[in-house]
Amino acid sequence: MSLKSKSWGNLKYFLGMEVARSQRKYTLDLLNETSMLGCRPTDTPIELNCKLGNLEDKVPVDKEQYQCLVGKLVYLSHTRLDIFFAASAVSQFIQAPYKEHIGVVNRILRYLKMTHDKGLMFEKTDMTTIEAYIDLNWVGTTVDKKSIFGYCTFVRVNLVTWRSKKKGIVARSSTETEYRAISLGICEENWLQKVLSGLHQNCEIPMKLFCDNKASISITNNPIQHDRTKHVGIDRHFIKERMDIVNICIPYIPQANSIWTVDLAYLLQRFSVSFSYFTVTFGADPNYSVESFYKDELANDLVRVDRLFQKALEAGIKIECRSLSKEDISLLMLSGIYVAIVLVDQHRLSGSWLEDILVSGICDSDSSYTGHYIVVCGYDAVADEFEIRDPASTRKHVRISSKCLDDARKCFGTDEDILLVSLEKSGKQMTESPHLSPNVNINC
Repeated sequence: MSLKSKSWGNLKYFLGMEVARSQRKYTLDLLNETSMLGCRPTDTPIELNCKLGNLEDKVPVDKEQYQCLVGKLVYLSHTRLDIFFAASAVSQFIQAPYKEHIGVVNRILRYLKMTHDKGLMFEKTDMTTIEAYIDLNWVGTTVDKKSIFGYCTFVRVNLVTWRSKKKGIVARSSTETEYRAISLGICEENWLQKVLSGLHQNCEIPMKLFCDNKASISITNNPIQHDRTKHVGIDRHFIKERMDIVNICIPYIPQANSIWTVDLAYLLQRFSVSFSYFTVTFGADPNYSVESFYKDELANDLVRVDRLFQKALEAGIKIECRSLSKEDISLLMLSGIYVAIVLVDQHRLSGSWLEDILVSGICDSDSSYTGHYIVVCGYDAVADEFEIRDPASTRKHVRISSKCLDDARKCFGTDEDILLVSLEKSGKQMTESPHLSPNVNINC
């Protein structure tokens, strides 16, 4: 008996998911259902350091409506990892929701209004790496003081698995919880390696598992039995076995609260984006400590940033110590094959769209230097204006004069940093720098 089959073409929708690109349709339907299509968007799904409680003196809300909304957000988070944490936080209060909790739900919806076309993207690369990242929020829940740990894994730079879990008991040590998370991360990497092996695909050995807890890394490299580790004995032996057969390595990934242009350069390089990096300062300038924007983090960043600069060439990143003139930038924009990520002083930019700024603290009464990245994507030679995209603004199209841009990017604190990104077919790094006008040599 033979059965005839018929092709209906490529799968486009499955259970509300838009398979071709993202869950855009599901997101828009959710916003329409909740009457949030006309809401004011926001750029983060949850406020920084938001601590949700379950106090009885707060105003209760409709329990059924809250559960329905949270359930849909949890479903959406299956392909929208950016709302995963926020959806997990509000889901803890589905039995007794209060006004504070529904406020966070509405903020997630406002965030979805701004990012409704976002989703997971998978690209084909020649890399054969398996990497995992683990992190811990020690006693992160205000209700029961239990810790939340999680991990995510990347196969050939594509995010494929992730997990976030609250511990069943209260942990007295952050090292203990992170050590157990390392064990789970190693299990996940081993499983992915076996899956690839079954598909006759090789992977780079040793696999990397990144951790930001030095104490946990020290225990993995020197697993001596003592009071701090005897209660995690099984995990200790398992991790030691993986380390001994050179199957896993655990590099330290430092915590950083500040983003430098060199950090963005490494990120672009990691995802095989073709770019050129221009700056007038090689490394971090200690003189910036006089600026309030830098003084809190500069002491911690000096060594880290200088090390990134020193290892840039080894990582395949070419850094050119030179200044770009506004004529150079305008010609590059007119070519139509480049966009530029530019570090500017936010306060030097035109104030015509300040009412649309979304990030609190970007524009306040303090007029001192505030570092901010914008994308320059076009130039109007007649009006002598650049078209930019500002991630802190709701406006899709913003134009500023060439003089305004020049003042904002050449002030003290910016180092005149520019990442010139090619829109042509991606290579790892531009094999040749774009043709630029002669410039004075800068001693870097």
